[in-house]
Amino acid sequence: MKDLLMGFALSIFITTTCNANEVSFYIGQSHNDWALNVVGKGKAIVGETLIYTEYEYIKFTNNPKHNKSRKVEYVAFDYAYLTPNGRWDIKNTGVQKKIVKTFKPGEWMTINWIDTKLRLHERKPSSYWIVVTIATD
Repeated sequence: MKDLLMGFALSIFITTTCNANEVSFYIGQSHNDWALNVVGKGKAIVGETLIYTEYEYIKFTNNPKHNKSRKVEYVAFDYAYLTPNGRWDIKNTGVQKKIVKTFKPGEWMTINWIDTKLRLHERKPSSYWIVVTIATD
């Protein structure tokens, strides 16, 4: 099984000078040749010690352009930040939606109302990105 990292949906560009800030976001991808097309919507609430993210929905479609069935094992919802050496350090939230289904070309699925949170330690909230990972065969 390989993890298909669908991209970083949102960088939390907020400085927390007050108790909490809220940002609404949309997930979309610009490249039409990817194996799965992904769209979604949600909001992130950022405080001094915590990031809370509520995904209203995530919809992924097996791209009919490839004419290939794909088995999706799970979808994970995490956070990441860029390290000084240029690598992503993914902070696992433990939030996964188990799917275990084979999708025919053009077939889609919507996942509704997923919540995640991350305790902030030494990094600013603006350092983190939201990450959606779709594990495929």
